[in-house]
Amino acid sequence: MLTKILLSDLKEINIIGGQIISRVEAKDESEKQDTIKVLVPKAISNGVINADALETLDLKTTIDSKRITKEGDIIVKLTTPYGACLIDKENEGLLVPSFCVIINNVPEHIMKEYLVAFLNSKTCLMQIKSLVTGLSIPLLSSGQIKKFTIPLPETSIQKEISETYFESLEKIKLLEKITKLEKEYLDSKFVEMESNDGRK
Repeated sequence: MLTKILLSDLKEINIIGGQIISRVEAKDESEKQDTIKVLVPKAISNGVINADALETLDLKTTIDSKRITKEGDIIVKLTTPYGACLIDKENEGLLVPSFCVIINNVPEHIMKEYLVAFLNSKTCLMQIKSLVTGLSIPLLSSGQIKKFTIPLPETSIQKEISETYFESLEKIKLLEKITKLEKEYLDSKFVEMESNDGRK
């Protein structure tokens, strides 16, 4: 049976705003107490984290642990292009900045993987567009995220959608890897031709 719920109806769920970077950033070496990797919005693409796009921040103070990623957290980007990702063990310990929010403590009857699939769907994007229409800066807020209406099918359907979604992410990663290798091959051929031409 399919039901629809507002995210705000899930009283146990936590939606935590990210850290305002300027409040914790060390301006010079004398202030520096520690360093941390930052999950900037551009590092979230197609539902996964691009490790190469993470940034490093020098800290002048201790960070609230609520704003540091833990396995099972869902991170939602508040800026365009909108999207979300699920934190795995490999991506624990990242600082979440103020242009993202953390969703955790998701109730057991909602699969986190399903929720991530929904947050990256065209259906959710249409809701976001209606929420930010008329704003001079199309920036989502925690309050607006709570207004998301989520279709909630039975667990077996959630599982099917989740598996299909994450399988598609793996295919995207594989295609990107193949494309990168093909480009490197082509570049090497041009370099080889240039080198051969110089020997004539």
